[in-house]
Amino acid sequence: SFPFWLSPDQAAIVPIRSDQNEYALKVRDALRDAGIRTDIDLKDKNMKEKIKEFKQYKDPYILVVGKKEAEEGTVSVNIRGTNKNVQNVPLDTLIAFFQKLNREHTLVLPEDIG
Repeated sequence: SFPFWLSPDQAAIVPIRSDQNEYALKVRDALRDAGIRTDIDLKDKNMKEKIKEFKQYKDPYILVVGKKEAEEGTVSVNIRGTNKNVQNVPLDTLIAFFQKLNREHTLVLPEDIG
């Protein structure tokens, strides 16, 4: 488990259904434009399977996007090593948070996003 700033993929993006793939791609592009390394699973399979797979990769944050998140421009965030799920995080707030983690070389994954 690498710290955030060293992790090969800093965030994984999981759309709940294939209907949200377009928004998931927008989230990925926004994160990549901000210098955040991301992975995304657009396959048509169960969301829980996708999350389980990313947890095996030990990605620091797993971003879940559904219909509500797409409508509101937010994401839900699962934090590695915890059962904590932070809902309705605005995308720009999350990007600023990730950039701060990269700048400060934080070793522990903060649970207080934003």
